[in-house]
Amino acid sequence: MNENLRRGYSNTTQNISKGFAFFRMAFRSLIFALFIIVNWACKKEKAMFDGKHCTANCYQLSGMVLDAASNSGLPSAEVKFYYQGRRGLISSNRSYLGSTMTYANGHYDFTFDGSSFKDGYYIAEAYKADLFYNPTYGNQVGTFDLDSVPTNVPYVQDFKLYRPTVLKIKAQTFSAAKENIYVNYGYGSTIYGLVIILKGQTSGEISVKTAGDMNTIVQYNVSINGTTTYKSDTVWVPSRTIGQLVVQF
Repeated sequence: MNENLRRGYSNTTQNISKGFAFFRMAFRSLIFALFIIVNWACKKEKAMFDGKHCTANCYQLSGMVLDAASNSGLPSAEVKFYYQGRRGLISSNRSYLGSTMTYANGHYDFTFDGSSFKDGYYIAEAYKADLFYNPTYGNQVGTFDLDSVPTNVPYVQDFKLYRPTVLKIKAQTFSAAKENIYVNYGYGSTIYGLVIILKGQTSGEISVKTAGDMNTIVQYNVSINGTTTYKSDTVWVPSRTIGQLVVQF
């Protein structure tokens, strides 16, 4: 074998070896990535209680999960309960107490031993299809101070879920606005505050998530040339659609 052939053979062998080394490294990286993905996907919240058995210091939570539009009970809705320490209400560090499903009439019940959960809150979340509670906290339907909840007696709380829909609120003025238009809208017993910015403009629009198949109340005020105008409207939008409200100043 001459020198050129020997060099070519050596280079080819080195390239093949490098290729196999790269393949092994890529394969190991792929296996590791798949392990991380599968481990993350399979990771589930581990409940501390089954919600059914308790012998002492029992919080006995019960009530109804309701479709707000019809005020009827929702069957097979899931209600989850979490514990949050008093100093960490706004943090994400919370303990998963457990969950329960509603019966055919929408009734739920959940009990747990509260011996270790005196100083803090319990948070309730309710889920059924695409229904929601509010745009900010999604399906968090209640936060309750455990110090004010009695043990060993039923504590009844009903939760309402709303059918989602979208409302576009469009504001128009006959002259360029010097200030913002302040908007409050709400459904049920909840009011949310928003702002349509109209400085130097004659129109503006925002879209909000609201409750379908029931009334949404919209209140707004605007200051133009030193004069403040207040208005209020009630609009009914079918669920899972997009409605529009136009207000003129």
